[in-house]
Amino acid sequence: LRAPSREGDSYAGEFRCGRKHAFGVYRYAVTPGDRAEPRFEGGYVSDRRSGLGIDYARDGAHYVGEVDAQGMSGVGVHYSA
Repeated sequence: LRAPSREGDSYAGEFRCGRKHAFGVYRYAVTPGDRAEPRFEGGYVSDRRSGLGIDYARDGAHYVGEVDAQGMSGVGVHYSA
């Protein structure tokens, strides 16, 4: 399932009551100069990141581990580009 894009962003994954819920992939709009496709693959609860996930940055770095609505949280590993 896909939610409407916002400024080039897209989401493919599960929904509950119209909100991102369970596993999904949120892709951010690609901009000139990006070395990697920025995206988040992981868990959501009520439209917020939750549980485990992988966050890919525009520069090619990525984080694998626990996440919450604010981002990296708990146990995880950050890989440099």
